[in-house]
Amino acid sequence: MIYPFEKYSIEIVENYFNIPDEFGKAQNNSYWRQFYSEKKENIKMEPTKFAVFSYNYIKTHFKKNFNNLRMIDIGCGNGRDVFFFRENGIETIGVDANFSHESEHILKEDILEMLDREKDHDIYYARFFLHTIPESKLDDLLLKISQQMSTNSIFLFETRSSRDHGNTDKRVTNFRGPVGDKHYRILYSRTYLENKMSNNFRVLYVDENVGLAPYKTEDPTVIRMILEKNENTDKYKK
Repeated sequence: MIYPFEKYSIEIVENYFNIPDEFGKAQNNSYWRQFYSEKKENIKMEPTKFAVFSYNYIKTHFKKNFNNLRMIDIGCGNGRDVFFFRENGIETIGVDANFSHESEHILKEDILEMLDREKDHDIYYARFFLHTIPESKLDDLLLKISQQMSTNSIFLFETRSSRDHGNTDKRVTNFRGPVGDKHYRILYSRTYLENKMSNNFRVLYVDENVGLAPYKTEDPTVIRMILEKNENTDKYKK
């Protein structure tokens, strides 16, 4: 099945939630290792639109304490947003278990293991990562981030929405990408994510729209959120 906004095919997986998490994890790891290996010589290092949006928000949010901010880019891919933030004055470390290059600023390891060791961050950032991991791991990640965050920390993420696929609470797909192997995505609705995040966070900003993450002929609906710990009370919702 090919959707108008997708260049490659998507297969809806109706019984996915009966499949062990390790199956999907292995499938995705294989896909991304191959993807970054084949793309190594042609990586575009321009920052993503979400990185530029996030940087502008961060400047406003931390305007009195912008210097010496520490940031972690979760599932950083080829690292382009890591280097963008670093070049603009934010001490940023990327984490990606499938990173295929050499960089002192990017750690090739599991994010949960890394957070057990590195606990002092002002900013947690994740672009197009939440929809690549099983929901059980997402819940573990959210809990760990919320436990580590200070009252001044923020968590910014962008993820694909289920709105293009029926707007169900969650929809799992097998996506056949440009390198051939299938990899899965877990797509959530905005309402489902807001309810999930409310367990440990307060929503500062949320938007669900097209035009936020276009890629070539694709323009999927994505969700952006900015979160803080529940102790704070400020809230802005678009």
